[in-house]
Amino acid sequence: MLILLLWAALLGAGCSVASSFPRASGGVIDLRQWDFGRNGPVDLAGEWHIYWEQLVRPTGDGGEQPKPDGFFLMPGTWNQWPDSRNPVGGTGFATFTLDILLPPEMTRAGLWIPNASTAYKLWINGKEIAGCGTVGTSRESSEPEYRMRTVQFETDDNRVSLLLQVSNFHHRRGGMWKPLQIGTVDQINSLLTIETMYDLLLFGSFLMMGIYNLFLFLRTPGGPGAALLLSAMFWVLALRVLLLGQMLITQFIPDIQWLVQIKTEYLTSHAVPILFIWALDRIYPGKLGRWFLLGMSGFVALNSLIMFATPVLFYSRLVLYFLMAVLAALLYAAIRFIAVVLKGDKGALIIVGAVVIFFLIVFGETIHYRELILSRDFTPFGFLITLILGPSFHSSSAYLVSAIATLLILFISTNLLVLKASPALLMLQNPSADSGTTEELIIQYGVTPREAELLELVARGYSNKEIAAELFISEGTVKNHLHHIMTKLKVRNRTELSLRVRTRDAQ
Repeated sequence: MLILLLWAALLGAGCSVASSFPRASGGVIDLRQWDFGRNGPVDLAGEWHIYWEQLVRPTGDGGEQPKPDGFFLMPGTWNQWPDSRNPVGGTGFATFTLDILLPPEMTRAGLWIPNASTAYKLWINGKEIAGCGTVGTSRESSEPEYRMRTVQFETDDNRVSLLLQVSNFHHRRGGMWKPLQIGTVDQINSLLTIETMYDLLLFGSFLMMGIYNLFLFLRTPGGPGAALLLSAMFWVLALRVLLLGQMLITQFIPDIQWLVQIKTEYLTSHAVPILFIWALDRIYPGKLGRWFLLGMSGFVALNSLIMFATPVLFYSRLVLYFLMAVLAALLYAAIRFIAVVLKGDKGALIIVGAVVIFFLIVFGETIHYRELILSRDFTPFGFLITLILGPSFHSSSAYLVSAIATLLILFISTNLLVLKASPALLMLQNPSADSGTTEELIIQYGVTPREAELLELVARGYSNKEIAAELFISEGTVKNHLHHIMTKLKVRNRTELSLRVRTRDAQ
């Protein structure tokens, strides 16, 4: 309970600080008096201009932009936008614009770009600088993708003009529901490192807790069934971490399809509660009731079948009902175990605490789904708290002592692993604005102009599919070019190729 109160206090403090940040008004955010060195990066939140159902492009010839349809509060989804021309909910497309006034001494800046739902393209001062998926005006002409990006850019007379196209025809929620952030280049790089370390810490903790519970299962003949189920649950949570936050899965598998990515995320959300409930039944056999377990298992299986058999746009609208059913199941479990405590079994208090934490996690997911609060996904962090309770599920005090020692060792080992791995991941994820011009690459590496273009895009973290779309060539042609480039540069894989280009100034 103390941890939960501390968590709430930290979130409250964060909200109070965030409320004092500058906000955009009338399509302009004035940061000329903002001390980035002292106060850090700024969320580009507030009123952006919106051009509904228009894919506006920068007017490089000095021409006038069309008149916007009004203002849109960023971050946000257009599901809740009060406009009669958007009767279909989250599907549609729009262009958003924002002018940023920066301090006079700030001639270079960094931008943190979260994923949009479900495709976007971004211009800064008239130059296309980032994008995910394919922005289109229909389901057929658009392609969804989720991927986090950071960019660096030169300011133009300390005034930055952002133009952001977003389209969505594949998910119930459309728009940019996480804020873009602007800061110095070092601040954005540091933010990337911190977020990556956070996800790696969670991933390592869940992975190793899964190994620990598997050890508990194997150390005795037959092993405690709850330990095996908890082991599977923690491994599923480790996979979920890769799919959320920094979406590290896109770094390990650059060409992963959006459909595979989001349906795997849905599958993890189905697996975790049912594994948890069955684990509780193994710890206290019969307390939840056979029909409850079979009914909950059937419900989860049916949801998974519907999820696999239907488009994401359809199933994403059913997620709320799944969450409400899980809340009801957890409430039932809490009541049953409170009854066990009242009968004199104080050991069941641990179970009650774990169920309450799980309930709060799912409740947070529910209000997030309803867009009452749009924030980062705190689900993995909430489950990290259960790592403290997890070893206590086992009745033997020897288990508890060994668990605490193991967790300390795992925590230290994970942090060392994070510190070692994060610089490499930082280089892979951070598109460098100093990756060099095409001419420099041609001279230094002896590549053709077309190969030099590919090198620049590889260094910026583009996947084969994105490179193909950018250069208007097929993915097969991209692979052939990359094979020739790797041969010329004598590197073995794409990662070595990217690092080679990024570090050439130091060689």
